[in-house]
Order: sequence, then structure tokens, then C-alpha cells
Amino acid sequence: MRRLSGHRYKTAIYCRLSKDDNLGKTESMSIANQKQLLLDYVMNNKWDLVGVYVDDGFTGTNFDRPDFKRMIRDIDDGVINCVVTKDLSRLGRNYSMTGYYIDEYFIEHGVRFIAINDSVDTDQESNDFAAFHNVINEFYPKEISRKVRQVKKANAERGRHQGGRPPYGYMKDPEDKYKLVIDPEPARIIKRIFNDYVKHGNARKIAEDLNRDKVLSPAAYYYKLTKKAYGQKEPSKILWNSNSITRILHNQIYRGNMVSGTRTTPSFKSKKIILKHPSEWIIVEGTHEALIDDALWYAAEEMHTSPRKRAYHHKKRSKKYLFKGIIFCKECGARLVGSVRHGRKDYRCSTYNTGGNTACTTHSIREDYLINAVREDLKHFGNVPEEKRLEMAVKIIAKARESGTDSRSELEKELNRNKLRIEEIGRISRSMYEDKVSGLITSEMFAQMSSEYKIETDECKENIKRVETKLSQIESIEKSAGKWLDAVYEYLKMNKLDQDLVLELIEKIEVSHVSGSTLTPKKVTIYYKFLGPISGSKQVISRVSKESKPA
Repeated sequence: MRRLSGHRYKTAIYCRLSKDDNLGKTESMSIANQKQLLLDYVMNNKWDLVGVYVDDGFTGTNFDRPDFKRMIRDIDDGVINCVVTKDLSRLGRNYSMTGYYIDEYFIEHGVRFIAINDSVDTDQESNDFAAFHNVINEFYPKEISRKVRQVKKANAERGRHQGGRPPYGYMKDPEDKYKLVIDPEPARIIKRIFNDYVKHGNARKIAEDLNRDKVLSPAAYYYKLTKKAYGQKEPSKILWNSNSITRILHNQIYRGNMVSGTRTTPSFKSKKIILKHPSEWIIVEGTHEALIDDALWYAAEEMHTSPRKRAYHHKKRSKKYLFKGIIFCKECGARLVGSVRHGRKDYRCSTYNTGGNTACTTHSIREDYLINAVREDLKHFGNVPEEKRLEMAVKIIAKARESGTDSRSELEKELNRNKLRIEEIGRISRSMYEDKVSGLITSEMFAQMSSEYKIETDECKENIKRVETKLSQIESIEKSAGKWLDAVYEYLKMNKLDQDLVLELIEKIEVSHVSGSTLTPKKVTIYYKFLGPISGSKQVISRVSKESKPA
């Protein structure tokens, strides 16, 4: 680290508090208390205070916090060379990442880090106990997470409603927040949906009828009722669609049953949602008044699984669509899905399919027109002289490298950091054992620390595996770009498109809105892998009309 003894430090103080910190003792941990302690410390040392950074209400288990990221940007810009916190847990409760910032990032950037109450100062020779503090700080939110999960599971098994928003058709009992009671107006809509579905079996038609009658969708009803904002959308713009209808038709809440535990997360550190198998759900029957009786429920289920519907969906799935999964509506961003009309394959906006013309327009386009547009595009490559193709290949490979979200150098640093951390844990573990033998730490502490370090070692090994996979992917980019060119020249020789070739060549296709005939989209933009739209080619089609003669 770059030593600045004798100099006035350009100092930042960092404060953090989450709702789970120091349960029942928020006064000693409050932002105001932290700030005053740190300001006094900086003033007593006669250092220059260049920034106060506060994250109030943010967990310490991850570092995606607005003011922490702002502080890091200022460090990168050379504004700060000293950071002071009340203790290590204010910096973070993830011992792996906290250790990285203390042991690597701050040192590499010439920043002195001080945690006052834990006696950690990176300008001093020894900070051996910082690692122990970090492990203990992470143990706290892990234990809280475990207890919260236990409470939620116990409530679920008792049939209690958990969560902020009650299901559409119900509201929380004013006298018992864990119990549901009927909300009359949306309850009437739920009964209408089930009855209409049993009569017609068409979820999309039900959605169109509800939108036509200006019935608020579940989300719109909730935001209007609570007067909460929903992004940039007005509640009246949040429309019904076939998916929302289908979710209602399959929700056992309307039979009077409470269903819980349908999803989880990998660990308390991760926000990733994992959907659980229905066999793992917790279902308690008869917890509240049903909106739908068993006869109507089973009639709707039978309609959904009728032979006619199964045959229709099987027929729909059996069709092969050349551009499936890569063609999108320019206006709403939804995928265009394939259908067969009048003996030909078309693609139509899925938002229109589920919500009708109140949600979007069809954006319908024939598959043979798309094939013709791609063929016109690829002629651009056919006109490139042989001697210029090498130059084009170099440009494509360069673009491919730029498309990577992680640079090789950053990945190699991360790989090295994890390998060094594993070596460091080995050294710490040996030192811990010696401390146990000499009586400096108890056997219980040794066992707990050993367990925590084993978990961190396993995480480092997983990180190494992940990073090595990414590095391997980067190394394969040039090969992928070469294969892309091979695919182009294969097409030029064969003059025939198949789905494998399309997926190898094209990233996505956008179809824009046009007034008039739904069969003549005004613009089709084709984005090729590694290149995007081809400059100067005809991938942007100003008019694809009936008079065109697709090959």
C-alpha cells in the first residue's frame, strides 16, 4: 500500500444500517450515531473530510448499495485515499467480498481503511483478526435468515396468509392480518372468469371482454386501491391478458385453500428466485371462504385438459417455425409467435394474442416474406470480393470480442483472487489450529470458524470453475465468429435456409407497426450475431408487399 504518513488524508466516512441490524438496539447503531462518531474521529486526526456516504436500509450481505458504489467511483477517480467505518460489519456482512475490499481493492488503490470499534487499520502491520470479524459478521444475517425461514414455514403450515398483497378477489381481515376475507367487487370478476371459461374455454377472449368492459386487471386494481405508483404506467394501462386469466383458473386460493412455499432462493446472499416443484408446496385446505365451488372448479379443469384442447396445443407445437424465438415486436418488445393461416405460416405479436387489440396490434408478417428479407440481406456478403473476405473476418472477430460483458483481464484477476484466497484460508486454518492448541481460542470457536472457512473455500472453488468457464467462452469467440462466416458462405453455396442456420446467423429480428394491412409491416430490422444490422445492406425493409415474390 502507498503510505501517506505525515499527510492529511482525503477521508470518506461510510455509514450503513439495515432493518435487521442490532435488533432492538437501533439507537447505538443509528446512522446519526455512526456519523457523529466518524466525524469526531476524522476531526481529532485533523484529516480532510471529502465525502459522507450513507446507505440507510440496505443489507450488508451484498454490495449493490447506491452510496457504496458512489464511494467506489470516487476512489477510482482518486478523490479518496482513506475510508473510515464504525466497524467491519458496516462495510459488509459477506466475508468473502468484505475481505476482498480490505485485503485487495483498498490496498491496490492506495486507500487506508479503518474500522474503529474492531481496531482494524490497513496502515498497521497486523490485522490478523479482521478475517474472524468478517466471518462472525456474516454469521449474524445467516442466522436471522434461517430463523425467518422457520417462522414462514410454521405460518404456512398453519394456513396463514403471508405477504403484502392479498390475492385478487380477497383482502386481509382487518382483525387478523394472516386471514383472508372476500373483496366483493373483484370476487364477482373471479366468478365471471370461471363461468365464462367453462362456457367457451377461451382465456384470450375472456381477457379481451374484460378489457373492453374496462374492468381493472389485478395489478391495476391493487395500485388504484393502495394509491401506489406502478412505474411509468397508469393503472388503466395495465391490461388483462390470457396469462393472467390462466393463473387465476389454476389458483387453489379460490377453492378456499392456502398455497405457500411455491418458490425459494439458493441462500440468504442470493436474490435469485427458484420455483419449487408442486409436490413441495404447502397446501392447507379450508383456510378461508371459497369463491368457486368444487363443481365449477373441476368443470374449468376439465375444459382446460379436454381432448380438443390437447389436440389443438399438440398441433400448434408440432409446427416448425423458422424464426421461432428470435422475432420481436418493435413497439411492445414481446415475441412474435407462429401460427398457420390460410395454409401459410405467419408470426403475430404475443401481446396481441393474449390481450387483443386493446393491448397491441398484430404486427403480422408472413414467414416467406422474412425468408426473402434475409436472402436479400445475405446477398451483401455474396458481393464481397474474395480478397476482402479476410478483412471482413477480422472485423467480425473484433466485434465479437467487444460483445463480451467480462474482459479477460478482469476474469483473470478474479481467478487469481479466488486461488490466493484458498491458499490464505489454508494458512489461517493452520494458525487457528495452533491457537486452539495453545488455548487462545476455544474448541467451539475453532469448530465454528473451520466450518465457515470450509463454506468459503467451496464458494471460491465454485467461483474458479465459473470464471474458468467464462475464460473458455472468451477463447471460443474467435472460433464462433469463424463459424458464423462459414455459415454465411454455406448459405451462399446452398441458397437454402433452415432453422439451425438461421439461429447461427441471426441474433434477433424486430418488426415495427404500420397502419393499414397487417400483412405489410413497414420495417423489418435484422440483427446479426457479432454485427448487428449490416451497414448499407437491405436488412431494413421499407416495404414488403403482396407484390413481392419470395423465393
